[in-house]
Amino acid sequence: MKAATLPAAIADLPEVLAELTSVPGPSATVCPICHTWKPESDVWCENCEEVSAVLGAAPLGASFITLYSKPSKLRDWLTRYKGRPGDEDPWEQAAEDRVEAIVARFLAEHGEQMNAVGDLDHVVVVPSTDRVPPHPLELLLDRLELDVPVSRVLRRTTEPINFRRPNADAYRADSDLSGRRTYLMDDVYTTGAHLNSAAAALRRAGAEVTGALVVARRINPSYRDETRRLWELANLDPFDWSTGPHVAGAHA
Repeated sequence: MKAATLPAAIADLPEVLAELTSVPGPSATVCPICHTWKPESDVWCENCEEVSAVLGAAPLGASFITLYSKPSKLRDWLTRYKGRPGDEDPWEQAAEDRVEAIVARFLAEHGEQMNAVGDLDHVVVVPSTDRVPPHPLELLLDRLELDVPVSRVLRRTTEPINFRRPNADAYRADSDLSGRRTYLMDDVYTTGAHLNSAAAALRRAGAEVTGALVVARRINPSYRDETRRLWELANLDPFDWSTGPHVAGAHA
């Protein structure tokens, strides 16, 4: 997957690199799906187990550019590149520039590795829960002029979906996607409920969901001692664009 325009220089600025955190690879205590802590005796973390139980399918393996936590500048950029009218997180041009540069820099470094999934028919962004379309990430990808089209074929329904509460009916495809090789994208991943519910809706419409890219996977260091240690270990070394992100299928 490539971008025709690559506004990536901002992503190499020290102030940006300082906000990026390497994604740990799978291990006895790191979930191979979402890269957070898991018990050594379990195959997946509790969130991925829950997603599988509710949706009746294995969670979608995704590529993650970085980890992030709250509060942080990166959290602010990921919120303010979209903006929340009327509250403390309005749209900011600087935030939009940084998120766009981070995505562009990742594609410049790892786009060829992502081609291992084979030829794609389109990219689909997970719709916002309550934001009027189009999603700001769709607009960002349009500006990057990917060599794979971005399709707005997925819609949010009125069915409930929330933190740790996936729902296969929370999204609906508005056309027949039979045989369409589809790649999902989202900006933030917390428990996988939204990403995997969107994947379920696409599959129901006949799509072959080949993978996903997420800008930032949230880690909550205060959740338990094990996640705090994972976060601390991930931050021991400065982020490096060649080895910091996790590219699904590239680090077996």
